[in-house]
Amino acid sequence: MMKQLVLLRHGQTEANKRWLYCGSSDIPLNSEGEEELKNLREQGSYPDISGFKLYTSGLIRTEMTLKLLFGTEEGSPDHEILPDFCEIDFGEFEMKSYYELKDRESYKKWIESSSDKTAPGGEPETVFKKRVLNGLQYLLTKDENALVIAHGGPISAVMEYLFPDENKTRYDWQPGGGHGYLIFFDGGKPVSYKAVP
Repeated sequence: MMKQLVLLRHGQTEANKRWLYCGSSDIPLNSEGEEELKNLREQGSYPDISGFKLYTSGLIRTEMTLKLLFGTEEGSPDHEILPDFCEIDFGEFEMKSYYELKDRESYKKWIESSSDKTAPGGEPETVFKKRVLNGLQYLLTKDENALVIAHGGPISAVMEYLFPDENKTRYDWQPGGGHGYLIFFDGGKPVSYKAVP
């Protein structure tokens, strides 16, 4: 059974920098994001990937992050695509900012909703969380440690699920670019975690 799971968020994109809702949009890292990841790699604070099976969500920002953090001049290390760890689809709100949306009634309703939030044309939050937890269960059935480069939303959803007693919100759990968590398991149960790097 898996004993360790590393969840890392991709580096900064232009959408992150401009505070845009970016979920399903397949956009690359920006130059600042690339530089930040190179600096983090040079600090040598990431786990040795030789003990881990590697995964990305498949979106270009996670693929670029994998290569920058753990790749070589020849390319990225061997890895699998795990689409369950893709970010939520924000539908009509994709690639728009709060200031562009704040006067829309549909946006106000979405922001104020405390139950199943669904952006117009987007993925319902309950469907998103179920998808991410399906991906987590898939990893937990494997007899190997896993390192997943994903997105802020899926990482927050996993941490909320594994450590509910901490009463943290998704915003509390969401790591910065290139950061995340190393989670320790015993008998398939989460026992502790630490921030990475």
